[in-house]
Amino acid sequence: MSQVAERLGLDIHLALAEIQELWDAYREDDDWYSSRHRHWESDEEDDSDEESSDSDDDDNYVLQELIDGNVEIKHWIDVRGRAVRKPSAFAHDGEMCWTRATDEFNPFRSEYEGYMGNYGNTLDRLYRRAAIVLSPRKKPTG
Repeated sequence: MSQVAERLGLDIHLALAEIQELWDAYREDDDWYSSRHRHWESDEEDDSDEESSDSDDDDNYVLQELIDGNVEIKHWIDVRGRAVRKPSAFAHDGEMCWTRATDEFNPFRSEYEGYMGNYGNTLDRLYRRAAIVLSPRKKPTG
């Protein structure tokens, strides 16, 4: 990879990618929401294709829709293994390539907010993954 990066005039860094996702979700054992949810489903078309079950069996969350998410790149290390003082940066979807889907990993931290009237039924998840970052090499000034 370093030879290809060199030919293309790119710098390589190892960094930490913090991935935050906010999901519309509910707990399967939440009796009020489950009964209300079944009522809504009976009034609407079958949307079962949109729901997917969370991999955390012990928490029994049902994920419905990704509300928001971001990826912050921080804690940079150069090819020699030295820490680099670079500010954190947010990456956009088109700038990333994953070797494994994030949902195949367990979240570093997860926080569920139950139904609160005007908001809630959300699951906030934080993942931490290693990232190889390729960026255009800066030309020396002078």
